[in-house]
Amino acid sequence: MSDKISYSIPEFCEASGLCRSNVYEAIRGGRLTARKHGRRTIIAVDEAKAFIAALPQVQSVPQQFAA
Repeated sequence: MSDKISYSIPEFCEASGLCRSNVYEAIRGGRLTARKHGRRTIIAVDEAKAFIAALPQVQSVPQQFAA
């Protein structure tokens, strides 16, 4: 079985490109669900995907303001 079913916090940070502080802030704010097993905090892959999908989309920038 090679498909991951959960991420550790560092793995989620690496996979998502988010910093550790933002991940813990999302967990504290209830926007990202994490689970505990002993001292270890894990994020289920389906929760990670739902969190990323729920982030707001970037609005297109009018051509006059584009670099």
